[in-house]
Amino acid sequence: MSYFFKTLIFRSRARSSMRRFQGSPFRGVLYDKPLDIELKQLCTKIGDIELELIQPGEEESPWKDFLDSKGEGIQHLGFKVDDLKDVIAKLVKQGASVFVTGKARGRLQAAYVDLGVGDIIVELMEF
Repeated sequence: MSYFFKTLIFRSRARSSMRRFQGSPFRGVLYDKPLDIELKQLCTKIGDIELELIQPGEEESPWKDFLDSKGEGIQHLGFKVDDLKDVIAKLVKQGASVFVTGKARGRLQAAYVDLGVGDIIVELMEF
């Protein structure tokens, strides 16, 4: 794992500030059910770290759940991996659970994993 990013979930208090954010669809699977939502996001790099800002819509999603239950803050940490399926299998063997997956170009490319330690969520991405 050589690439690291973190995601901050927030509510925009100034609608004009969100004009710079791109609305983007997220299509994936949440707890074995289809997840097809819109959210606003902005990514920027600070050195080797990518910061992703997400403003979820009103649809049920892990991002909206985080915002509603905990308020604004860091929802997950992310890592680029070379073999997503292999890393997921190893983490699941150690007691972690996968609750969101996302595909692009017909193959698995991202997974949100609950490590079962505190409230630590990681996003694993293969790209």
